[in-house]
Amino acid sequence: MQIKNLTVIRKSYSGERKILNNINFIKDHDAADFIISEPGAGKTTLLETAAGLIRPSAGEIVLSKEIFLLLQIPERGFTSATCREEAGGDFASVGLPMDIGDISPWSLSRGEKKRLAFASILNYNAGARGSLILLDDPFTDLDISGIRLIIDKIEKVGFSPLIATNRENDPALFKERGIKVNIYRLSNGKLTKDK
Repeated sequence: MQIKNLTVIRKSYSGERKILNNINFIKDHDAADFIISEPGAGKTTLLETAAGLIRPSAGEIVLSKEIFLLLQIPERGFTSATCREEAGGDFASVGLPMDIGDISPWSLSRGEKKRLAFASILNYNAGARGSLILLDDPFTDLDISGIRLIIDKIEKVGFSPLIATNRENDPALFKERGIKVNIYRLSNGKLTKDK
């Protein structure tokens, strides 16, 4: 994925606000790339624009791989009445109980909803190595075992992750496994890479 001169301007009754300002980024497919910022800085806007959910005001996004998005609020992506319809039946692989198949995905806890959304991506992806996965605050509402389980799956499936977070310690969870990590900072609409 390559992002070229991306600008996103939000319009409201009080005027315009430039959320993203001339962003340039090339995804390192051999690394876990992190975008770290304070809440409200534009991480979600950046990922949703990259996934095609938001139309940019200027610039372009070039995709060379299949792309998946795990939303910050996963139920925004739910489309089915039951967990089984939403994600297939392999709930144990993401740490969910096997008996949730016939219940509504909206009845799950916040952490369980994140796991279910991830299981849905795994079910759809079916092992296409090298696919790009955009994860928006994926580890919020998960305990450390849930976080490690998700990282295991990302590594096993061979996803190339781009992770937006405000948690400074998230990159260390990948580094401790020997996974290459790149860290970017998003502030005042600008994206800069840590040295």
